[in-house]
Amino acid sequence: MPILISELLYDGQKPSSEGDEFVELCNPNNEIVNLDGYKVGDEETMGKSGESMFYLPSVKLDPDECIVITKNKADFQIYYAEPAKFYEISELTEYTSWGGRQWGLANGGDEMLVLGPNDEILDGVAYEGGEYTLLGLEPEISASQEKSIQRIWPVDTNSMLNDFIEADPNPGFPNMPFTPTPTPTATPTEMATHTPTATASATSTETATPTPTATPIETVTSTPTVTALVTPTETATPVPSPTITPSLTPTATATPVTAGPGAVVINEIVTKPWRDWSSNDFWGLSDDNDSKGGSNDEFVELYIKVDGLDLTGWTIELLDGSWPEGTHDLTSKGAFQVSNYISSNGGVFTRTVAGDYLVLGNVVGSEAMNDDVWIILKDNTGVVIDQVELGDDRAGDGSGDGAPDGTDRGGKGGGVDDEAIIRFPNGYDTDDDVADFIAGPVSLGQSNGVEEGPISTPSPTPPALPILIGEFLYDGQTSSTEGDEFVELCNPNDTTVDLTGYKVGDEETAGGGESMYRLPDGTLLATGACLVIAKKGSDFQKRFGFLPDFEAGDLKKHTTWGRGSWSLSNSGDELVVLGPADQIFDSVAYRNGNYAALGLEAGATAPEPHSLQRVWSTDTNSMPHDFVRAMPNPGVLTRPPSPPNSPPKPAFLTGGMKAFWGDLHAHTTYSDGAGPPHFALAKARAAGLHF
Repeated sequence: MPILISELLYDGQKPSSEGDEFVELCNPNNEIVNLDGYKVGDEETMGKSGESMFYLPSVKLDPDECIVITKNKADFQIYYAEPAKFYEISELTEYTSWGGRQWGLANGGDEMLVLGPNDEILDGVAYEGGEYTLLGLEPEISASQEKSIQRIWPVDTNSMLNDFIEADPNPGFPNMPFTPTPTPTATPTEMATHTPTATASATSTETATPTPTATPIETVTSTPTVTALVTPTETATPVPSPTITPSLTPTATATPVTAGPGAVVINEIVTKPWRDWSSNDFWGLSDDNDSKGGSNDEFVELYIKVDGLDLTGWTIELLDGSWPEGTHDLTSKGAFQVSNYISSNGGVFTRTVAGDYLVLGNVVGSEAMNDDVWIILKDNTGVVIDQVELGDDRAGDGSGDGAPDGTDRGGKGGGVDDEAIIRFPNGYDTDDDVADFIAGPVSLGQSNGVEEGPISTPSPTPPALPILIGEFLYDGQTSSTEGDEFVELCNPNDTTVDLTGYKVGDEETAGGGESMYRLPDGTLLATGACLVIAKKGSDFQKRFGFLPDFEAGDLKKHTTWGRGSWSLSNSGDELVVLGPADQIFDSVAYRNGNYAALGLEAGATAPEPHSLQRVWSTDTNSMPHDFVRAMPNPGVLTRPPSPPNSPPKPAFLTGGMKAFWGDLHAHTTYSDGAGPPHFALAKARAAGLHF
């Protein structure tokens, strides 16, 4: 979780040493933060040795609690009271992977950074001539000697002028914006009241009263304020409301973007290293380029495709037959011992930028990845974002679909030229591991041989149009195979729909073990038209006299959602239609299927030889209201029959009564019938019960 730099004093009072310099870090979250693995320093660029970076003490910060790091404790205590959590820089351990020298804040301009456990930049400030642009900050701010820059807590807009003010140092407490004190009433009082002042300097307020006033003192109280001044007053003289400059209205912290499947892809995998990647902590090759790689040099590279993701709580599984049960996160304490977030655009682990990389190296403990491995990436809610299979059927969904070539080769490379299994082009993802991956040289934290450049924001496209399941048959008549099972998809829109990116299958939950198939790109479905997908084309043709539009086995699997094969259970199942962004456009369930998961009203059943057919184009998410059980009619819409052109003539009875003859011809699904009431009524009207 992030912590913020809340105060910085860079131009100290202590002659020659300026040992009273300090940085104050505070917790803006609503929960405790453990600082284990966090770092602070003035080196703005990873790997440089010119400035400093230190590990913070492994302490916990309550909400709004602060820790103060000073250059020299003795010099600091000359001017300020000792905060509760207070450390000298000499007590901290240098973090030489990022910076390489002692503390030294330049008075003419410098930066201060806070790094998280994975070296993600959690906060950064710059002042005077510092590197604002490098840190994505809006300039500029400065403080005169003996003053500090203080964050207007907890404003964080990456604008130094908007977020900070110059004020008298107040180490140990965040600079809380205060609410103006209401104007006192005319009732005299003998008790001095603490009236906050709008300025940051210690000045006493003279009052027109003969009663002696208390001498103002500059002390640090337990209540954080802009100033330590206590101004007593014993008068009814109106006190003007203080004016706060700049505006103290906090800017809301950006809410992390919700990830969808494919927002991050598994981009590069090395299970048989030929070179030493671990000695340089997976930032590139070690100095000894000829050093042979070992199991500690294995790595997985993730490619970020979406801005604004927070990868906290995301997990990765390496399923190769020996991986311990459970999921492991993406930090250096998770599935891998090294976690490097690589960005040239200011992205961090908790706020990604499209085009960034996350390299995970050296599998935890004594584990190693086998060459046949199934890797699953999930977000913090457990939704599968990407999955890749190497080798021969580690996923249990049939052979021939594992990267890089559908054989049992998996990750077994013969040398440096085919050491890695890489997406080619970089980030390319069709959910077909054989089509998406090749074997090639390692390109750690870089594009896989094809420079894509920055990922541009796509031009707005018209929203995808929903299509509906018009009919489905789950209980086939073909012995042993039930290959005549089918699903019919129909277009309820008043325009043709391009089905590129649409999917259909019986997996109702993303990442599950049932089927999901991608319809062929460029398939067009005209208004009111239907297409049919059968389990087995030849069995369907034998029963219905024509071939379906598609056979399930010929379609590509959409394994991000479901990795299984077509299998409609006769005891109960579901069918789901997904749009290009995996949005659910339509769904059905039958018998003991999972109606609740799809927001459907139960129930529906159609044992052989029948199918379930939508009474076109009714769509209320109620199976008994929307569907009728009838003899199969694939490829044709099931519409309610039209009423007669004119009502039949009645038989006239005594007393002015009239009699009409007719037959309902159907019971409804709300009793023991086959269809909904509105369909039964339409059939009755067509049969003469119309008046």
